[in-house]
Amino acid sequence: MASIQISIRCACDYLHPKRWVAFLSKFCPDYWSNKLGITSATAIAREIQQAIQRETQLTASAGVSINKFLAKVASGLTLILTDETAAFVEALPIEKFPGIGPVTASKLQERGIYTGRDLKARPEVELVQQFRKVGHYYYEVARARDDRPVNPNRIRKSVGAEISFDPDLDDLETMQEALISIAQTVDQRLKKHQTRGRTLTLKLKFADYQQRTRH
Repeated sequence: MASIQISIRCACDYLHPKRWVAFLSKFCPDYWSNKLGITSATAIAREIQQAIQRETQLTASAGVSINKFLAKVASGLTLILTDETAAFVEALPIEKFPGIGPVTASKLQERGIYTGRDLKARPEVELVQQFRKVGHYYYEVARARDDRPVNPNRIRKSVGAEISFDPDLDDLETMQEALISIAQTVDQRLKKHQTRGRTLTLKLKFADYQQRTRH
């Protein structure tokens, strides 16, 4: 996966000296500073998708909107216009909100919050009381507001590696060999960044796209 990550970064870099990489397949470029002088954010997103396809033979999602939150939620090649943001967020299932994982989604659903519309109906003081500092974030994004800047130089908080197999693996021995290879990749990256971890997470995705995570 190292060569794939490098290729994707290169595909972004020739368009954008300022880009933000959240995951291997998700990033939010600041299109105001793109190198090719393209003024359309949608055109830039399409250009990046095509560059990734050429370099890696992978399909990338690209979201284009007025802030980082909305761009990250979008998929395929999606443009969310300013006058569409409220309706888009209100209809969004709560588990689709970036930053809301299965545990938090379950807690929100226990309180009757299933969609962005439900979240928007809750007062900020209630969300802060229940979820502390992140409650402010929930209140803002429920209104399609996110003023966080694009930060291409943020501190790395994790090091990992993952591979999608085609065809799917169906025997234990092959899975163990694949896991050893992935672990060796992680080890190499830890050495490269001269760091070490405190928590080890194993993620397993099945053919039906169900996912299991163990720490």
